[in-house]
Amino acid sequence: MTEHKHDINDWKEDLRRGELYGAWKSDIFMALATLRVVTSRLEEIYDAKNISLREVWVLMAAGARECSQREIAEVAGINLNVMVHLIDRLEQKRLLTRVRNRENRREYVLKLTRKGEQFVKWVLDNNDESAAKAWHPLDAKARATLRDCCVRLLVTD
Repeated sequence: MTEHKHDINDWKEDLRRGELYGAWKSDIFMALATLRVVTSRLEEIYDAKNISLREVWVLMAAGARECSQREIAEVAGINLNVMVHLIDRLEQKRLLTRVRNRENRREYVLKLTRKGEQFVKWVLDNNDESAAKAWHPLDAKARATLRDCCVRLLVTD
């Protein structure tokens, strides 16, 4: 009977040695594990700013173009009830406001406040540093290749 490895450091050592076994042979599992690590690193960056990764996503989407809370929830894969709470928190932090949509009075459009605009600017200004931390040990060239691959995945039906 083989010994089961439960410690992440054991798995990392196996991966460093190129020993892929079980789920680690699966591209899907590898992608999910990578996303977990990158997400954890990004959470550390934004926790220092007292903001969740989901809140960052909402702010970045609202700053990119005029969107309803429903549109952002769909793109981000966030349940509408959860989205309402996220927006409530962002309003309490004075980063975002809800404005009635002139074309559809039942819908709200999300608008960044000046403080929200400053935060989005900080995220964008610090993109390279944050990406370097999140994707460590990938260099800028490898991150650019990864970004190109991500774009291809996102735009393909």
